[in-house]
Amino acid sequence: RNFTWKLSGDPGGSDFYGGFIQLTNSTNGLSLEYVRLVFTPVGPLIDGSAGQVIQLRMGDSFWVTAFEIHEMPIGRYKVTAFYETTNGALPLTLQNWVTKSGFTRELTLDFIPNPSFTSVKNAASIEIGN
Repeated sequence: RNFTWKLSGDPGGSDFYGGFIQLTNSTNGLSLEYVRLVFTPVGPLIDGSAGQVIQLRMGDSFWVTAFEIHEMPIGRYKVTAFYETTNGALPLTLQNWVTKSGFTRELTLDFIPNPSFTSVKNAASIEIGN
C-alpha cells in the first residue's frame, strides 16, 4: 500500500525500469551516432502522469548502445528522427520494424507488453531509414 511507481531507472542487476526500444538502421550508410530521436508523448504515461519531450542521441543516458534504448518511460509517443551534420539537421524516416507499416517522417510508437521479437517485456522496435 506504500509503494512508488518507477517509470525509469536502474533497480540493480541487469534489469531496468521503463520500456525497451530496439533500433534497426536501414539507412544507406548513415551512422547512428549522428541521429537524434525525438519522442513527443501523446496523452499520459502509463502511471497517468504527463510525459515530457525526450530527445536522444547515441550515448545519452537512455540510449545505451547503437541499437537499444533502455529505461524509456512507457506511454504512447510520436517519434521523429534527424541526421545531424555541420549543415544542419536532415529529417529521416521511421517505421515500426514489427509491422513493417511503411516509412514515414513521424511514427506513433506503442510499447508491447510481451513482444515476440525480444525476451524483454514492454518493448517496441523502430527501423530508421533515409
